[in-house]
Amino acid sequence: MEEDQNKRAELTFLTNLHERHAKLKSKQNLDEADGFPKKTERRRTETMNLAFAHLREHIPNVPTDTKLSKIKTLRLAISYIRYLREVLDGENPGEYVVDLKRDRTIAMDIANHYDYAEKHKKEVEYETLPKRKRGRTGWPQKVWALELKNE
Repeated sequence: MEEDQNKRAELTFLTNLHERHAKLKSKQNLDEADGFPKKTERRRTETMNLAFAHLREHIPNVPTDTKLSKIKTLRLAISYIRYLREVLDGENPGEYVVDLKRDRTIAMDIANHYDYAEKHKKEVEYETLPKRKRGRTGWPQKVWALELKNE
């Protein structure tokens, strides 16, 4: 009898120990699951921001008080690369000038071009549709004729 009680006590102790270990392990997993992506995402964002800051430093003639968005930074970098390519090709484009408004107008021109192309496409589709005849279609006469034939 005493042996049974000892076995039960040992079993209870082991069960409790196992449950506590499982709870602790699941808590650690949850902490890792919550913390790991946040930490890596934060690190990735910091790396991206540093890369954009480094890229901004290499774009000439940008006023220091100008806050450039990431998309604006990329557009200006592309513009500067085009300028450098023209210089390498032997063309003399003159000094590189940052035109902050130019990028906006280019984007608007592109958007307007697509709007115009879409509008033109719809107009062509509309013009190719068969024209509806004006006046009566003759539908009632056809229906009555079919009804009379069936009788």
